[in-house]
Amino acid sequence: HQPEGVFIDVDLLDTLPQREYVNGLAEVIKHAMIRDPDFFAFLEDRAPSILARDKKTLVEMLRRACAVKAAVVGEDLRERNLRKILNFGHTVGHALETLSGYALHHGRAVSMGMAAEACLAWKAGYLRTEKYQRLTRLLRTYGLPASLPPTVDPAQILKAMEADKKNEGGRIHVVLPCGIGKMKKIHGKYGLPLNRALLIRTLRDMTERSL
Repeated sequence: HQPEGVFIDVDLLDTLPQREYVNGLAEVIKHAMIRDPDFFAFLEDRAPSILARDKKTLVEMLRRACAVKAAVVGEDLRERNLRKILNFGHTVGHALETLSGYALHHGRAVSMGMAAEACLAWKAGYLRTEKYQRLTRLLRTYGLPASLPPTVDPAQILKAMEADKKNEGGRIHVVLPCGIGKMKKIHGKYGLPLNRALLIRTLRDMTERSL
């Protein structure tokens, strides 16, 4: 059963410590990155107001984030294809959470996952350098990580990713951006089979330096 409406009281956000508030913003950035370039620009332009929790700005931010998710879910209720884009950042992010024993907060894990998956898209030639840099710059603007801890073992991340729900036919599948607000499709499908060697190189690069 689909909801008749969504009600959000922005005053509730005042009860959150800054760390948890910023964790939530990772998902907001994800919604902009997968579907709405104008919303992405809004997040770039309004970062000071959003971080200061300006109520008027938050109402608009949440309205736009909810609109993205509602549109995606409404077009693909049973996650046959399009809805997979909502998992951007989560294939690597969930693996990082698992490896940390869930000590790593979800928002930070998703932020690292988005940076890693965008870097993978960049190395694969799907995402232009300036688009990749816009995403990592926005993550850092909000105090979110855009690289991986040096202690992370890329081989262990790959192993953890093998349990991801988007896997098909025994292969790891991942959704990758090809622009701001646009996700890559191959043969009409958003879940792309993963090149393991490219992933290992990408993760190794991201643990050695900030790209």
